Amino acid sequence: PTYGLLLGTGHNVLPQRDLPGIDDNDYITAQELLATLGGYVDSYDQTFNVTSRTSGFVPGAAYLRHFLLNNYALYVQDKWKALPRLSVTLGLRYEIPGIVDESNSLELLPEIQGSLSQTLLSNATLNFAGSSAGRSWYVRNWKEFAPSVGLAWDMFGDGKTAFRASYSISYVNDQAIVAPETATELNSGLQSISYQNGLSNFVSSLPSIPTAPYQIPITLSTDYASNPFNTVGLIDPNLYRPYVQQYYAGIQHEFRRTLFEVRYVGNHMVGGYRSFDLNQVNIQASGFLQDFLRAQNNGFLALARNGTFNPAYNRSIPGSQQLTVFPLLTGGGLLGNAEVRTDIETGQVGDLATLYQTQGLNGSVNFFPNPYALGAELLTNYSSSSYNSLQVEVRRRMHSGLSFQWNYTFSKVLSDADGDSQARTQDFLDIHNASIERSRANFDQTHMFKANAFYELPVGEGHLIHYHPLNRLIGGWTISGVWTLASGAPFSILSSRGTLNRSTANLPFSNSSYYNTASTALTMAQLNGIVKFQMTGNGPYIVSPSAINPADGTGVNTDGSSAFPGQVFFNPGAGTLGVLQRRLFNGPWIFGFDMSALKTVKVRERQALEIRMDAFDALNHTSFWSGDQNINSTAFGLVAGDFGSRLLQFGAHYRF
Repeated sequence: PTYGLLLGTGHNVLPQRDLPGIDDNDYITAQELLATLGGYVDSYDQTFNVTSRTSGFVPGAAYLRHFLLNNYALYVQDKWKALPRLSVTLGLRYEIPGIVDESNSLELLPEIQGSLSQTLLSNATLNFAGSSAGRSWYVRNWKEFAPSVGLAWDMFGDGKTAFRASYSISYVNDQAIVAPETATELNSGLQSISYQNGLSNFVSSLPSIPTAPYQIPITLSTDYASNPFNTVGLIDPNLYRPYVQQYYAGIQHEFRRTLFEVRYVGNHMVGGYRSFDLNQVNIQASGFLQDFLRAQNNGFLALARNGTFNPAYNRSIPGSQQLTVFPLLTGGGLLGNAEVRTDIETGQVGDLATLYQTQGLNGSVNFFPNPYALGAELLTNYSSSSYNSLQVEVRRRMHSGLSFQWNYTFSKVLSDADGDSQARTQDFLDIHNASIERSRANFDQTHMFKANAFYELPVGEGHLIHYHPLNRLIGGWTISGVWTLASGAPFSILSSRGTLNRSTANLPFSNSSYYNTASTALTMAQLNGIVKFQMTGNGPYIVSPSAINPADGTGVNTDGSSAFPGQVFFNPGAGTLGVLQRRLFNGPWIFGFDMSALKTVKVRERQALEIRMDAFDALNHTSFWSGDQNINSTAFGLVAGDFGSRLLQFGAHYRF
């Protein structure tokens, strides 16, 4: 239990008039001080958990879950020479994947009635799920066969040139426990909070906290009545583990102890976990979008007429139109409310519809397919990704004390999900147009150059340059270095406005409209002349200053105003999405160079002293990271992230 110390409405002490001359801030401080010293209790809250399916809420019980997952696999492989110069490897892995389970079935899932979508969009009943409750989260997949094949061919029979290729399928652990667990724990009912404020108690007489009511099974309508931000989660009963196809083909050739290699490397992931919010806000409900556009037009006409944005119909303003849907909402849509007016002025129809529904202001208009939930998430197999690369490498074996390796990779990664820990429950920008999710992955790097070298200085005992009395001093030196040059990480130019879907953080996963991009009429060639890294008098920027509003540092002008000179980016209109592709642009190039120097002094036959110095970012070169850019931010185009500074490290090791 937690009790709040405050002079609340229940305590009639320390009126401000008794402290003449005190300002508001000091008065608040005085109240807090008195509440602390006097032990005035204004509020309490306590979180209650269950310990079993029949325990009800137990005061003081912790939130504990015990997950189980067992996998079994059999793998066979054989390798043989099919021809004198051709070796072939074949393998087959058969896996029996486990089903995630909670040992006490302390997780909830809807009871399926009809199809999965019908269940999620109905007044479904939440009940315990797990093997001990007789309801598995999903069924076992018995078809996980993962073959692999590889070959190596000595092309000319001289051991100098080889062709290698391989193909394999692998079933992967794509958050096998976390993703299903997240889906089940969207369903509320096994944890509750008792809260009350406005108390008149003291620390010496703390009020008792009533145990929260407990009801399982529970319908969504009952849950929604107490929590309009509730979410229902369901796991596809046929959920299976994602798999990756990997393929490789390359030619290697050795010339004078130097190995040259060119290869193609790629993979394709199928069936990645992804959640669909089937309860996406419906901005077309009862013709709301068209009425929203009329209200927005009314507001801009009023703004031009009298300087105030007012979306209500005004017969005295030419062009102002009667509204037909807003009158159906509670209070006529509260068109005088500042938040409502802001959503209308900025075209955020998805946000406004969500606001009306969650606040119980929707009247006779239902903005969600399921009126008993804000979110209705289905975890299923949907996502895919692909990686394709051309790789060139040169390796030099040790000769005269020198070894080095150099490689270059030209690659591209495409995916329809971020690929981080939240991607499994990452909402779609629009579930009716899921294909727009596919873009470059956030870890994609188009170009990557790397090199490393190791050189043993030809000085000291056993080398051409030596002098016996000084060999221990001048010999045993080795220097090495690692060099990296890579194109920057991709980034998006966003509006992030809820012009189609919600952008408010009402659900425990990502903002649905975060990746709503900006709009522009420029071609890619024209954009490349504007979106590029440059140093300015105000710091590093990834967008040309000509495309930044000099009045406030954003990339757009005020809603309803004409574009500023040089403006190229715009917010999408109500009911639309931005036209720019997600992660269309590359950030600044990244450069790094590390060096090491090692001195080895042989003490005895099996003992040696090593002294070394490592210089990370030896050239003290700063690399910049741009991140996504939002045209509505006052720091639009500014590169705020950087990394890289020289770090020296010294060490001594006695080897024996």
